[in-house]
Amino acid sequence: MAASCSDEASASIHRLFPQLDHAFVCDQCHQAFLRLNSATEQWLSLRDGGRLRSSEQVQFLAGMPQRQCAVSSSPYLNGVSRGCCHACYFIKRPSTTRKWATCASVIHGDVSTNRRPTARPGPRILRILWADAKATEQAALPSKDREPVCSACRTLAEKRSISGPRQRPGQRPRCLARPVLLSLPAVNRPC
Repeated sequence: MAASCSDEASASIHRLFPQLDHAFVCDQCHQAFLRLNSATEQWLSLRDGGRLRSSEQVQFLAGMPQRQCAVSSSPYLNGVSRGCCHACYFIKRPSTTRKWATCASVIHGDVSTNRRPTARPGPRILRILWADAKATEQAALPSKDREPVCSACRTLAEKRSISGPRQRPGQRPRCLARPVLLSLPAVNRPC
């Protein structure tokens, strides 16, 4: 059905206009468009000046929107240009950004980055980066075969491993016994 819509639009353009460098049919939305070029401007000036004799041509030009042809393809057998209009091109175009794996460490929520995981963690930070089962599994692997993490997670894990007691997210901090200072009565001394 879509091909028949394109064929009808192509046949209408070919029948009404002998010079075919001012119009095209979009392969995606199957609509006929006027190109944004000088040939289109000439046809529109003929229409606006009342110099077109065919009322069909005037109506066709009045109902045809102007749109840039983003990608041209091979013409139809009757010579009408085919392509992809600018609006359809931006809807259907392939994504320019590459998708990559995201960091899966348990501390990734503590860092603000969306970088690709490329850093290989060392053995002393595995328990900070992963849950117990996965940390044990990763520790058994050679460092080149360990699952990579983002550099921000590796840096944070290294800082946490150096700075004191090991604490995981969700784990309550250890209570360290601190000496209680007794309040002594204030002694008034003359200045």
